Amino acid sequence: MDLKEFSQKYLELLTGEFAGINLTRILDAEDFYSKQIYDSVYPWEIPEFRKLLQERKRYIDIGFGGGFPLLPLAFISSEISGLKFLGVESKAKKVNVVAQIAERLGLTNVKLVHERFENLLIDQDVVISFKAVSRIAELLPLIKVAEGAKVTVIFYKGPTLEEEEKTWQAKKESSFWKKSFFQEYELPKDNDYRNIIAFENVPHGTNYKIKGKDLVKLSKIF
Repeated sequence: MDLKEFSQKYLELLTGEFAGINLTRILDAEDFYSKQIYDSVYPWEIPEFRKLLQERKRYIDIGFGGGFPLLPLAFISSEISGLKFLGVESKAKKVNVVAQIAERLGLTNVKLVHERFENLLIDQDVVISFKAVSRIAELLPLIKVAEGAKVTVIFYKGPTLEEEEKTWQAKKESSFWKKSFFQEYELPKDNDYRNIIAFENVPHGTNYKIKGKDLVKLSKIF
């Protein structure tokens, strides 16, 4: 099954068996391929991104919604032996439905959990992604990294990226992260463009607690 066939099967599930769940508003076949599938897997074209997946073997998608970019990336990178994908989502209904979709698509390298990502302690070397969610300046400070763990955070962003970067650089927490790589790309339909921007953590030893209780260690669930 190639990427086009994967896209078609995915869309058939969303408009058939799982119609009415409202996992995406993009239901035209060409738009779905361009804005959901192609957009999700574009980082695979970036050498630095592929190298990270090969080295770290663990990828976390935060707030995956309808399964993007989680499932398309898990599909296209299945050739990397031992690579595992974790989807973290705060809405239990989406976790349950996307788990079924992953099964229908034959993806065996994906695990989904119902959790808020700010409750996680990242104690493993991982790649993390955010797509179509809040601003960089709001999200990076919420990622809690254990001492010694190497973390790269991938943001899928649109034309507001320059403004977002300025806002982030003005925050004191920006010293905990440094820009790793950047790529602008164009979607195959409508001449729309997107940006991929990656940040790496700058090692620091901070003991994280939340509301008086220990955080959930990533190594316990992934």
